[in-house]
This record gives sequence, C-alpha cells and structure tokens, in this order.
Amino acid sequence: MAKLEWGMTGDMVHQVYQAVIEPIVTYASAAWAPTVKKLCTRKKLETVQRAFAQKIAKTYRTASLNSATLLAGILPLDLRVEEAAAMFEARRGSSPFIREGDRIERAVPALEQPHPAEKPDISFAITNDPGLIQNDNKTAIYTDGSKTEGGVGAAWSKWENGREKKWKKIKMAPYCTVYQAELAALVGAVREAMIAGTDVNICSDSRSSLEAIAGGRSRNPRVIEIRRHLVESLKKGQNIKLHWVKAHVGTEGNERADELARAAAETSKVKAAHVEYPLSYIRKEIRRKTIEEWDRRFKEGTIGGTTKLFLTDVTAAHKLVRKKDLVRK
Repeated sequence: MAKLEWGMTGDMVHQVYQAVIEPIVTYASAAWAPTVKKLCTRKKLETVQRAFAQKIAKTYRTASLNSATLLAGILPLDLRVEEAAAMFEARRGSSPFIREGDRIERAVPALEQPHPAEKPDISFAITNDPGLIQNDNKTAIYTDGSKTEGGVGAAWSKWENGREKKWKKIKMAPYCTVYQAELAALVGAVREAMIAGTDVNICSDSRSSLEAIAGGRSRNPRVIEIRRHLVESLKKGQNIKLHWVKAHVGTEGNERADELARAAAETSKVKAAHVEYPLSYIRKEIRRKTIEEWDRRFKEGTIGGTTKLFLTDVTAAHKLVRKKDLVRK
C-alpha cells in the first residue's frame, strides 16, 4: 500500500478516511449533531480532518483547511455530521424536503414480514429467447419503467395469442426513481394477473427488481407487496411466473411496454400517482443543501485566496476534483 518515500497515495488515504474516520465520527450523530453549531465542537472536528485533508490533497502543512478539503474532495466534517443526522431522521420518515402530507418510502419492519422459516421460494427465469414466451399458451404481461427529462412513468402490456389485449400507463411523480417505476409496473402486472385468475408469465427487463423479489431479503414495500400477491396466487392454485428478458432486442411485448412507459413519463395531462419519496431523493437534496452551505463558507472566508483564484465555486470545484482526481495520485 505504501511507497518507499511518500507513504500511502492520496487515493488510499481518501478511502481510509471515508471507510473508517467518517463512520466513527458520525456515529450516533442524530443525538449530538446540534452541538456542531458550537465553535468549540467545530474546532475539534477541524483538527481531526485537517491532517487527512492535507495528506489526500498533498498540500503543505500551512495550507488552510478550506483549501485542503476542497482540493481533497471531502466535505467539512461538521456538515457531514449534520448530513448523517438528517438521513437518520429521513429513515424515520421526517424530512424538510418533502411536501406536507407526503411520506418517505420506508423499509417494512421485520415484524411485519413473514417468519424466515415461512418465506416462500420465489424465483425468476432468465429468458433469452422471447419466442419461448410467445409460443406459450399462457397470458404474458410485459412491464417497464422509464425516467426522462419530461418525468417518470411505468406501464404494463397484457398479451394473449400474440395480440395485445390490455394495457395501462402509470404517471409517477418527478422525484421517483426508475427502480420505483419498474416495481410499480410489476405491482400492476401482478394485480392484473390475479384478477385474471389464470396462469400468467410476467416479463420485465429490470433484473434488479426481479432479484429483489426473488432474494427475499429486500424490505422495500413494493417488493413485499409483490411477494405477498405471488404467495396468495400459489395458494389459489394459480401459477404466476416471473421472467427476465433483454431490453431493446425487438421483443414486441417488451417494446410496447417501453413505449407506454415513455408516454406515461412525458405526459402532463394526467395527475401523477401518489408515490412515497425515495431515500435517494432525500439524500440528493441533503447533499445539495450541504454544498450550498460549504460554498457560502468558502466565499465568505478570508483564507484560501490562492485556491479561490482557480476554483471560485464549490459546487463546480467539488465535481471537478472528484471526477478528475487532480491531486490525489
């Protein structure tokens, strides 16, 4: 790991800092995060961070902490503590970044899930030949989710004997993720399959969604709902099979579902379905607020003048340093 003269590289120090130092410092941050507003607490955190920032950026010991953290691509430690505390509250369902009356997507508590010994064996087939599904006498439902500049949408398309019999588009809120859209489409498809009451093949090109459903460890509420529906269908003697199919290879049903999902994402005439905020959205907003506060400190600070000549904006500089690894090698 270490070189003969210079010790560990900046990248290695950066990895140690993120994997060891930050988790230790931010441990139980929700309990003590308000104290970082005090100058004495911030000074102690800055003392911890200074040496690591200078080693990562390979600056002189006289370099200011403002410059060193920016060049190292690491956030001020007191702001990271506030971030960790904000994410803890978000996981509990509270955040200033959601509208009043809306909710954050939370993991289903373990006590509300089936006992591990009673969890059903759910799997999915990897189907490289779409013809196998098309030649099957069973009904096939293709699902897809889409996120474009116009918005987020999901859709499913039901096929029988090579012809589309029914379809549905689902307009989703702009803050939703593609993963949420894929799962929303699968939920709709499973519900439709249960209404039909016959054996059905459900096809999706989202392998991550299918693996979450089959894995049995995901606590995502939509994954839990899909698994519950599949168990209910098995008890009734109905066989609903899950298939993974390749995207954009000319499979008629899959291409149709993709078309419907994109149309749902682009439309502005339909009210978006109420979907809970994903934690990824909350995390992004928390980071945006952190960068804004860091930028304010950097610009109002009286030190780091040389760095400011080259990097005038924290938002752009942080992205540049993290992307290019300008000084860590």
